[in-house]
Amino acid sequence: MLGEVIKWIIYVLLVVLLSYNIYLSVEMTKFKRRSLVRSVEELSQMETQMIAELSKTKRKWSLLEQTLFLIAIFMAFKGKQIEVAFFIDLYTVASIVTNKLTYQIFRILALKD
Repeated sequence: MLGEVIKWIIYVLLVVLLSYNIYLSVEMTKFKRRSLVRSVEELSQMETQMIAELSKTKRKWSLLEQTLFLIAIFMAFKGKQIEVAFFIDLYTVASIVTNKLTYQIFRILALKD
């Protein structure tokens, strides 16, 4: 009984996370399209440092994202369907964090009005 409830939670969570990730990607694409990006020379020292820190953090999350995706692929061949869904959930969470970090970087780079 408890196992069935956990399965449903994992599947519902997967749908919600994937929907939110798609929404974030669309919003980021819209932001990129309508924003003008400043050159490196126009950035202040503090902004450059913030971008460097965000990029380092993003790299770590991207590595975790790729690892979780590879585990999900492995589980697709060797594991159960629920295990695949669980690792896809984790992959999607890492992807959402990566998208949010990218969005923060682009907000710093955007031309201020």
